[in-house]
Order: sequence, then structure tokens, then C-alpha cells
Amino acid sequence: MRRVAIIGAAQTRFEARKASLAYNELVYGVVRELLDRTGVSMREIESMVTASQDAYDGKTISGMAINEVVGAYLKSEAKVAADGLQALLYGVARILSGEFDLTLVVAHCKESEGQPSTITGLMFDPFVQRPLGLDELTAAALQARRYCRKRGLAPEDVALVAVKAHHQGLKNP
Repeated sequence: MRRVAIIGAAQTRFEARKASLAYNELVYGVVRELLDRTGVSMREIESMVTASQDAYDGKTISGMAINEVVGAYLKSEAKVAADGLQALLYGVARILSGEFDLTLVVAHCKESEGQPSTITGLMFDPFVQRPLGLDELTAAALQARRYCRKRGLAPEDVALVAVKAHHQGLKNP
């Protein structure tokens, strides 16, 4: 079996909004940084795997917006409608196939373009639950309230968990 290695990684700094940048501009900066850091040229990359979720990006075929900046013109390109980890695994599989030696994997999401409550509301049953207006946040709140009542926890106990999660989130670049 062939051996596969990751030779570099780059990402944008997490921010609540990047309103001044389009999708392709966001991705271009990261790809350029990665190529500069690794010394790999776009000509050397044989295949690309991109990952994005159309609903979160607020548009259909969201991968098309970045094909040029990932160098996919006249090259083998595939998009997975999932997270970056699945794209990475697909990139590994492409190399293991023996068809490609160097694959660029790029995941992007500009969630500020979509409506998260509308999107997460789609996970519910369309006949009973969706008409109630549930989304991921309200469902989590209902679950938390039930859990607290059952375990005898006060709101302050749950707040400590939120504070810890926010503290850990600040460490994310």
C-alpha cells in the first residue's frame, strides 16, 4: 500500500464575519499561503478535493466559486458536501488509488451568508416538528432544560460549561 503524508496546512483566522471578502478571496489567501509555505507549485498538484455545504454558504454549487483559486481548471476536481475531514479522507483515497501523487484538499464555509436557524430547522420532521419552528438552538435549549430538571442542576451550573467552552474556543486560531 502507498504511504500518504500531509505536507502542509493553512487556515484563515476565525472571525464572526468577513463581509469584505468573497468566497474565492477567502480560499485564495489560504491556498497561496500553503503553496508559499510548502514550496509546491500549482502545476505540481494533480487533483483537488473541496468541501463545503451549500446551505451554510447560502448558495447552490458553492464549490464552483473556488474552482479557479484551487487550480482545478482542466484537472481532476471533486467536491464533497461535508466537512473538511471527509474531504481529507477522500484526498487520501485518491492518492492511495495510484492515480495521483499530490492532491490539494480545501474546505470552506462562509456561514454568515446563510441563515443557520432555517438550515438547522431542516433536520426535523417536516410534518410535526418543523411547523413548531424548532431549530438546533431551541432543540438544544429544550434538551438542556430537561437535563437540568432531571439532574437537579441550576442555570449557574450549566453556565460554567458555557464559559469553559467559550474559553476553549478562544484558543482556536
